[in-house]
Amino acid sequence: MDKKNGEVLLVAYSFPPSGTSAAQRPLKFVKYLSRYGWKSHVLTALGKGEPLDPALLNEIGPEVQINEVFSLSPVDLTGMLRDKEKTHSLSRILRIFLKLLIRAYSIIYYRIVLPDWHSGWIPFALIKGILIAKKKDIKLIYCHGQPPSSFLCGYLIKRFCSKPLVIDYDDPWTTAPYFRGLSPLKRKLIERLEHEILKKSDRVIFNKPVVQRGVLSKFKDIPGEKTCIITNGFDPDDYKRQDPYGRDERFTIGYTGKVSDAFCYSPESFFQALYQCIQGGILSIDKVKVIFAGTLSPRYERRFHQLIEDLQLRNVVEFRGYIPHSATIALQMHVDVLLLIIETLEGEEMTRRFAGSLPAKLFEYLGSSTPILAIVPPGLEADMVLNIGVGWVARPHDVENIRHWLMQIYTSWKAGALRREPDWREILKYNRITLTEKLAHIFEEVVSTQSGSEG
Repeated sequence: MDKKNGEVLLVAYSFPPSGTSAAQRPLKFVKYLSRYGWKSHVLTALGKGEPLDPALLNEIGPEVQINEVFSLSPVDLTGMLRDKEKTHSLSRILRIFLKLLIRAYSIIYYRIVLPDWHSGWIPFALIKGILIAKKKDIKLIYCHGQPPSSFLCGYLIKRFCSKPLVIDYDDPWTTAPYFRGLSPLKRKLIERLEHEILKKSDRVIFNKPVVQRGVLSKFKDIPGEKTCIITNGFDPDDYKRQDPYGRDERFTIGYTGKVSDAFCYSPESFFQALYQCIQGGILSIDKVKVIFAGTLSPRYERRFHQLIEDLQLRNVVEFRGYIPHSATIALQMHVDVLLLIIETLEGEEMTRRFAGSLPAKLFEYLGSSTPILAIVPPGLEADMVLNIGVGWVARPHDVENIRHWLMQIYTSWKAGALRREPDWREILKYNRITLTEKLAHIFEEVVSTQSGSEG
């Protein structure tokens, strides 16, 4: 294949202007694929729920074609209505009516839709994808599976157009810890769908070994040799664009990303340990600051803020909410310590099940050069932090152990000895440019294999 003429249809619901962490992976691949001879045609959905970060689109060159399609998903319909409101093209009465209509529609939609809540874009993506595949010199279809409806889009386009299909798991699908919460009928249907897509895919990529192991264990007829790992990473360009500025005089801890109760990002043990350090005189309220920047799970919001009040941390903890990605990187670079948490309110057993989930923030933390306090169970995250030499590991749910490490880190900070000497050879393995090169090689192998079989 002539590398100068390689074109890929990249199917990704999570794509800018979406500001979610899931949008970063396909964005960075698209940004750098052209270096390796691949022109991208992005297929994504209109609307998009919050948060939004339109500035991310500035990272993409003019050679990338973005195709947005309509979606019947309530969150996307709400996003499209939001965009209309900004242009003042709808009357107030019509806006109220449409919001009520979408709310009523969502009650039915969320009860029947498969495979996920965003599936309303599938029929429109299928039509648009087929047209792109017919009109352009598409060699291959790549699908980013967050959410999994992207997989179904790619699978259907493959069936109609006979193009090779590469699927990329961002998170587990039917092997996720909370998948069992669905009804038995829905579980069975979605498991069959995942199995069929896996069988028909030409290559399956995972961004973490734990998901790969789960899938291969559940679907034993899927050959391991057609699967591989490409982790998440950090983009060196993100850090070059940051202007240096002075650090806060206080000892500052930063956390970026989602804060939630049901999943694995609960800071409650950390808050308890921080409270004990302050009460014990180890830390002074006017000498420490903790910044949380990211989305807060709605059902956890009240408990989160109440805990801060109960522990008398309102003058210590600052919650900034969602901030653009560029501001997130700036925050990561200019705090003294970054906080990585894998802990759930459901207890230690459930927390251990999230070991190896490799939150995307971990790789950006590595790129920032800022030391990390990792409150994580034994597993890949703990091993990375310790082996690369970027920080310290405390046990989740163990307030005393977290308090111990907070005290040690604060003491090092006061002595001016906080900075670490990490193994940059290991960190550079997670450079987005290097990871995109791996993806490009997979594309070449898949296309070459199909060309050989056709010959």
